[in-house]
Amino acid sequence: MKCMAVECSSDAVEGELFCHAHIRMTAEVDPMECPRGCGPMAYKQDRWNVGLWILGSFVAFLLLIEMFVLAVLVSISIMTWGGWQHKQNASYRFSCFRCEGVLLDHKTLFGIKNYSGISDLPGKLMSELDNSIESSEIKCPGCEVKMARIPISYVLPDQGTGITIIDLIQLAVPNTMNLMELDGCRDCGLIWFDKGEIDNIKKSQTLRGESFGEAGKKRYSEGYQSREAFKGIKIERAVEGRSVMAIDNKRKKTGSSLSRREFTYCSIEGCNSLAFRSLEYCHRHK
Repeated sequence: MKCMAVECSSDAVEGELFCHAHIRMTAEVDPMECPRGCGPMAYKQDRWNVGLWILGSFVAFLLLIEMFVLAVLVSISIMTWGGWQHKQNASYRFSCFRCEGVLLDHKTLFGIKNYSGISDLPGKLMSELDNSIESSEIKCPGCEVKMARIPISYVLPDQGTGITIIDLIQLAVPNTMNLMELDGCRDCGLIWFDKGEIDNIKKSQTLRGESFGEAGKKRYSEGYQSREAFKGIKIERAVEGRSVMAIDNKRKKTGSSLSRREFTYCSIEGCNSLAFRSLEYCHRHK
């Protein structure tokens, strides 16, 4: 499919309406308001981890410093290659410049990877969304219906200080399990992340949800907010490929097995967006 921008003959990014150069125009065709009331959101690539590429180019420069011209050329080439790789592989999403919140759909959720090895984060988050029964305070930017509240507890790793004694003490003391509340729309399959919440999910050593149970490392001390949010609920350790049961005083439910959903495209002619779940259409045309 070709880019929809006028006089552009480039191929559109897979699953998108425009090419890399005109991808920002998605926000004009399909405008989304920030659910926090900040105004229109921009449609852009996720952040480039430029620090790693700078470090790589700097190391290459030091290794070749005796051949100064070659060292400069290699460093520039590494940075250029890194930028090109990011452009080809990065996912696009709606984000707010003011509050720095991010809106992800079921496709872009698969770009979230946990550094501690907790697998299938998108499946876990969508499972929580499917089974959520409490309404959030904010409305979905896609359909203007109140979003669902998704409580997730998480445990962050120690931040090394470089001082051996302090680092050893940190290792001996269990980290605190904190609580974040995501917001999701069951109809559109959109999940809203406030500033820092995606990073917390990526860095977490342990994650807990009512539907998928608990995944990651076991050792932690539970914070007050997390304890209150999951009070009275029986939490089991999540096992990949098997169902996890969550029980409290009011309800009993069985979570679905955590499996990757197949991607299908919208049935509307000329639309290059992915369809939501088992529907024939994307969230724009459903």
